[in-house]
Amino acid sequence: MICFGSLGFELYAGLYEAVREGSRSLPASWQNPDKFKIIARSLIGGEPLDAIYRDHRLVGNFIGRRECHIESDWLLVYRIEGDRMVFERMGTHSDLFRK
Repeated sequence: MICFGSLGFELYAGLYEAVREGSRSLPASWQNPDKFKIIARSLIGGEPLDAIYRDHRLVGNFIGRRECHIESDWLLVYRIEGDRMVFERMGTHSDLFRK
């Protein structure tokens, strides 16, 4: 289990597995997850993300999900289920959306 105690919630191994399975390598930002923490705090708090994160709805096979940019080519795919925030996958564009 990966825990971000300062967020007041636990990030379970499911997200880590999604990251590990969805990408070939993890960027330095995963080793120092400050950018992810900023995004997670905002999303969990119901606040809109700053424009720099380019948050937007996805279409096609990803309807019902959203994507934001942790870094220029390091993305977070998530969905909102009622009062739950589900972080599904992280990775590069090619890792997440290759055919």
